[in-house]
Amino acid sequence: MLSIWVIFGFPIRITTFVFVRAIFFICSVRAFVMFIFSIWSVRPFVMVIFSVWTARAFVMAIFSIWSTRALFTSVFVISLWIFLTRTIFFRKKCHFAFLFS
Repeated sequence: MLSIWVIFGFPIRITTFVFVRAIFFICSVRAFVMFIFSIWSVRPFVMVIFSVWTARAFVMAIFSIWSTRALFTSVFVISLWIFLTRTIFFRKKCHFAFLFS
């Protein structure tokens, strides 16, 4: 067990497993920000594919920390990936109007 002190002054005990997942989560946040900017700006086709892949990693990181149900996580990730690929690749304009269509 690894014991750390937070700024607020109380100790938090975390295991190495949770610590590794937290590092993966922080790295995935950066990838998710890249994904958002690749949708809003004009980027090459390869950058969009890479961004969809890293956004999937971001969602997997969130659900691996908050939930241990692998089936729910994989179903959610697959449905999100299908939604994003349909939105990005099969529509001429990529804006938020598709949320209400």
